[in-house]
Formats: sequence, C-alpha cells, structure tokens
Amino acid sequence: GFEDLGQALSLDNDFWFVGKLAAISIAGAYAIKYGSLLLDAPFEADLNLALAIIFVPTGLNIAKWLSRSTKSNSSFLDRDFDRDYL
Repeated sequence: GFEDLGQALSLDNDFWFVGKLAAISIAGAYAIKYGSLLLDAPFEADLNLALAIIFVPTGLNIAKWLSRSTKSNSSFLDRDFDRDYL
C-alpha cells in the first residue's frame, strides 16, 4: 500500500524528493486534464456513475480504517484522549 511509499521516499535527500513530487504532480495533472477527454463521463449526466465516484472511495477509506482499528498493535486507540489531547 501507500504506507510503504513513505519509507521509500525517506531515503532520498530533499532535492530528489521535491523533484519526484513535482514530476508526479505534473504527470497526474496532465493525465486528469487530457485523460478526461477519452471518457464520456464528464460530458453526460449519469447518476450511477456519480454515486459510484462518491461512495466507492468512501467505502474503501472506511474499510481501510476499520482494518487498521481492529489490529491489536494499534497504539492510537490505546491512548487516553481526555488526558492527552484536551
């Protein structure tokens, strides 16, 4: 997953990290801008597609957080929030 990406990028110095970040940002922006022309989705109304765009990523995010919260080695859930954060 993306958790391993942080470990891989931590081995780079600042110059290479900023270069990789800029390259990924530019490539992503180009793909989104011109890639949308290959699809009919932006140009026609489709309720099912709109609902899928909203609920599929949300469902994946919920599933990821549920799987993280059920792990026994999670120190995030073991903290006393009243004492530590309020």
